[in-house]
Amino acid sequence: MATSASNVYAAGDCIETYDRITHRHVFFQLATTAVRQALVAGTNAAGGNAKYPGSTGVTTVKLFGLEVASFGPTTAISEKLDIHPVSVRVTGSTRLPYYPGGKDLTVKLLADPKDGRLLGAQLVGEEGATLRANFVSLAGHLGLSVEEFEKIETCYSPPLAPVWDPVTIAAQALLRKLQVSKGLGSRPVPTLELGILRAAGFRVDDRAGVDRTELVDLISNYEIVIVRGRTRIDAGMIKAARKLKIVGRAGVGLDNIDVEAARDNGIQVWNTPGAPSTSVAELTVGLILSLLRKIPFADQEMKAGRWIKNQLMGEELQGKKVGVIGRAGRIGNEVSRILTVGFQAEVLGYDVVKPRGVPGLSYEFTESIEELLQQSEIVTIHVPYTPQTHHLLDGKRLAMMRRGSYLINTSRADIVDGPSLLELLRQGQLAGAGLDVFHLEPPVDEWEKALVSLTNGATVATCHIGAQTNQAQRRESVELAQKIVSEASKTIVQPPRT
Repeated sequence: MATSASNVYAAGDCIETYDRITHRHVFFQLATTAVRQALVAGTNAAGGNAKYPGSTGVTTVKLFGLEVASFGPTTAISEKLDIHPVSVRVTGSTRLPYYPGGKDLTVKLLADPKDGRLLGAQLVGEEGATLRANFVSLAGHLGLSVEEFEKIETCYSPPLAPVWDPVTIAAQALLRKLQVSKGLGSRPVPTLELGILRAAGFRVDDRAGVDRTELVDLISNYEIVIVRGRTRIDAGMIKAARKLKIVGRAGVGLDNIDVEAARDNGIQVWNTPGAPSTSVAELTVGLILSLLRKIPFADQEMKAGRWIKNQLMGEELQGKKVGVIGRAGRIGNEVSRILTVGFQAEVLGYDVVKPRGVPGLSYEFTESIEELLQQSEIVTIHVPYTPQTHHLLDGKRLAMMRRGSYLINTSRADIVDGPSLLELLRQGQLAGAGLDVFHLEPPVDEWEKALVSLTNGATVATCHIGAQTNQAQRRESVELAQKIVSEASKTIVQPPRT
């Protein structure tokens, strides 16, 4: 019996033993069940159940020209069904715009290569990947939790044993921080994005707890490596990665990847610049409010049993002049929108690139960063870290800021001269700083520890949580996985199957 040259997945509750006498019926059942479960899952997510009423779903599935109406019980058919991919046409799709109705889906029969047992059926091919990816997008749009979606996702293709696939992929922390040095933690990995990749036929290794030495040894095995912000892909690793074609960064910043070395070696570097914008912007505004109203300081004193109301005179954000460095970027744009629409703040912008406005809103742009610093009561930074932006706010520029003003940094620590910032806060030149990023994470230098530890609410510090929301993490991961599914085949030349 021929064996499928693909990763093996089962069609949920349809795992049956291959039998030469009954294999035609079993194959028909597996194939229709794979389609049925996939489409019913999507229908349920879109509104085909009591929780989301209103969707009529898919009305007809045809397999070998035989109609399976309303996904009723399957029956044995007499036609000869060989063990190979078959084409299934789904018609009658209504109110399911995310499904490519009327197009062929391929269903593969999946067998155990050792004993020929029939294991399951899998939706494959471009349309199957599109369908699967759109389920993920739809789930996010409807506000389904990870747990709710995983119940849908796992009902029709839980992974079994991999057989063979020409493309391998190291999912080095798609939603997990890869361990690269002593003491660095990791996070649990939801399966949404890995499901997209596996459904598209990629062979995925999801690793944690890998140090640099081990990663150098491993990286030579993969065409694609996906990392988050704490995993460094340096020139040495790139040199060792003989097969590597793509480095995917689930996030925005690329300062942990030697982009120049990658490009010199013909390796593409992808990120997800739009995915965390809302989360980072909301944290930025949260830090501003925390400083203006001394919220963390008030909470700290209440927990210590001290009622210090008279020491907590604050400031309103409404009407404040806020300088946004990097106003033309996605995050800077979103911060400006929230401040203007939500708080009626006066936004000043500075950026080295052409500004992008929000319809219906107007912003004033300064000709120089010095002008912005001198005019603003609050300054917030939203530019990427590059050699050109290193210490963009050095001691001289920080000293130009208005007395009693505030600095917010949710971008990268080394854009600011940290020791100079500490000194200006101690002198009272600056009223406070809201910091989500640090020179070393966690801080180890004495000056940075002192900066974080300033009392009386002078600093509000968070541990690099700008994109640390369920929504941002999901968008980052799904966006990158979908790009890999749609673009990787153009980048990676697959060897012939043997």
